[in-house]
Amino acid sequence: MKVTASKLKLPGLSNGHRGSTCRRQSLKATTEYQLPCQKHDFVITTLSIKNIVVGSLVGREKWRIHQGHKAMNLNIAALARKVMPNLSVIDGFQGMEGDDPVGGDPVDLRIAAASTFPVSLDAVMGFNPLDIGYLHHLNEWGVGVADLNGIEVVGLPVEKVKRKFQPHPRYREMLNWR
Repeated sequence: MKVTASKLKLPGLSNGHRGSTCRRQSLKATTEYQLPCQKHDFVITTLSIKNIVVGSLVGREKWRIHQGHKAMNLNIAALARKVMPNLSVIDGFQGMEGDDPVGGDPVDLRIAAASTFPVSLDAVMGFNPLDIGYLHHLNEWGVGVADLNGIEVVGLPVEKVKRKFQPHPRYREMLNWR
């Protein structure tokens, strides 16, 4: 299969970087599905939105958006406006906490969650969503709702399955996107 790509100008890229190459299929898709497990890394947590955004980038482009916490969160939010999934399903059967994505500890939750509102789905998954830079930006830009008071959950109440995750050891540093 030939991968075709398009250049996108991102607001959070350093000077001299001309843009990121994104899979054209991701930009033109009418439906994008994601099935990530929860883990923590450079932006506090990886769920459906970060997974689809970084997955839409071609080759080394995935590493080019890692230009500090502020730029990465802004880049994820900007790209999400172009490649937001229509349906997000989060595999919460086993997530990770602590020193992710390689040295973390597995967490057995035995749940799954799905939504046609990816920002809201990612928001209810265990951390303060407005501390996660890209969710904050998407909420502020009106792309989705990350404020827990504005999200209606159908099915089991979040309080019944909620678990406090051990954050990454660099959690405080990851808040420097502000």
